[in-house]
Amino acid sequence: MGAHFNLLQIDEIKKWILLDIQSTLTIICNPNKVHNIQDTNEVLDLHTNGGMIHLTKKCELPLFGKAWFNPKSITKIISMSEMVNKYHVTFDS
Repeated sequence: MGAHFNLLQIDEIKKWILLDIQSTLTIICNPNKVHNIQDTNEVLDLHTNGGMIHLTKKCELPLFGKAWFNPKSITKIISMSEMVNKYHVTFDS
């Protein structure tokens, strides 16, 4: 059981943008999709099923705003709660 990815699939998932209803923050991994990557005085210790991630960089995501930046993340995750604070979001389940 569980998710299993080979190297080719991980390269593909890095291209995705996930709009996640359980994430409380936005993390971007692709430097080609953002502007103004810089160190911040804020520190985020994020506990995940893959272990703890120590984040110290933020960036500007076009049409979204500030986000955390981590080039080691598996994919780009946009927090639904942050998205609905910026845009009207509708979806069908």
